Amino acid sequence: MLSVQGRSESAVAGNEPQLTVNLLTGSDDHFVYSGTFTLGENEWDELVLALRAGLGSRLEIAFGPIAPAASSRRRPRRGGRRPGRRRERR
Repeated sequence: MLSVQGRSESAVAGNEPQLTVNLLTGSDDHFVYSGTFTLGENEWDELVLALRAGLGSRLEIAFGPIAPAASSRRRPRRGGRRPGRRRERR
């Protein structure tokens, strides 16, 4: 999934506006944040065309933040020590 976070005008005269995009991998029930990048609008168009050619309808594009419930969901602990507990030496 590509999640467009915002669009900003360039501080350099003559440069095109920039898009800030989050890259998330996974599926609807579990997305993993993979990074953020910034690119121009023309570069965005080329990127989307290339990804659509390879991924087809599997490419998802969102505008704005992803729903808080999905991103702040707590995951169950997997093994390991519990915080605050010390292992006794024998």
